[in-house]
Amino acid sequence: FLMWSIRRCILAQWFPAKRTVIYVEFADRVALKRWWLIVADGEVDLCIKDHGHEVDLSLYTDLKTLTHYFDSRLSLTQAKSTGLLRLTGSGELVRGFAQWLQRPSPG
Repeated sequence: FLMWSIRRCILAQWFPAKRTVIYVEFADRVALKRWWLIVADGEVDLCIKDHGHEVDLSLYTDLKTLTHYFDSRLSLTQAKSTGLLRLTGSGELVRGFAQWLQRPSPG
């Protein structure tokens, strides 16, 4: 459910015209541990299989941390400072994470 919600909240227009691949890995999961978000042509696809595209941004976290960030119980600074959320890859995508992933309004 979380990953489908994140997929809906990605601002596809923020991304460059080329295909952008975001890899998400949950350290605390065995099943459904790895996910790929593919942004292309103004659309966002969510995959549980690697389609072999080059990854532009990787997000390493656990389910609780990403849930708390996404529902605004945790800021990006807090999540990163704990070491429980790590972003690697394109500097532009890392810096813009809070802009292109529009979290729902709290409440």
